[in-house]
Amino acid sequence: TLFRSPMANNPEQLFGDYGPNPPADDVSTPLQGLTPLATKVNYAAGCDDTVCQKYDRTQLQYALEASNDIVFVALGTGQVVEREGKDRPDMELPGQQKQLLQDVLSITPAGTPIVLLLFNAGPLNITFADQDDHVAAIIECFFPAQATGTALRHVLLNDVTGAVPAARLPFTW
Repeated sequence: TLFRSPMANNPEQLFGDYGPNPPADDVSTPLQGLTPLATKVNYAAGCDDTVCQKYDRTQLQYALEASNDIVFVALGTGQVVEREGKDRPDMELPGQQKQLLQDVLSITPAGTPIVLLLFNAGPLNITFADQDDHVAAIIECFFPAQATGTALRHVLLNDVTGAVPAARLPFTW
């Protein structure tokens, strides 16, 4: 299993700006929540933060050289990019996140499923990912807060009552 992206292990950015500020130890990130499902986990952020001005493609290539049964890419805005009183100028992924995802799509061996996890408040232009056959699933998480990783694990495994994703969105894009 490979986790790739600035939102995979970033507890501060999983909350909207009206959320609490719990200690990072009390937050379950996507990486923490899904790690128990794997026998081996390769993780690399790729970007230094959600703004993603500094992107390291070499880190990505190194991580993708390892054998991976599935690749999770967690992208989005976080409060740094969008929040009450701070609107985005467009619907594009911040900084070089689009390039990161395009590189994952081009480098990942055929047949390896890629799951795109999105963490944001408003819509994002992911048309290219939606139309790419390598992307097995796109999960819009919005700002899910404290139990993010645990909730993702339950949704993916459908192992608790009420964990079934219903594909309901508060808006369309």
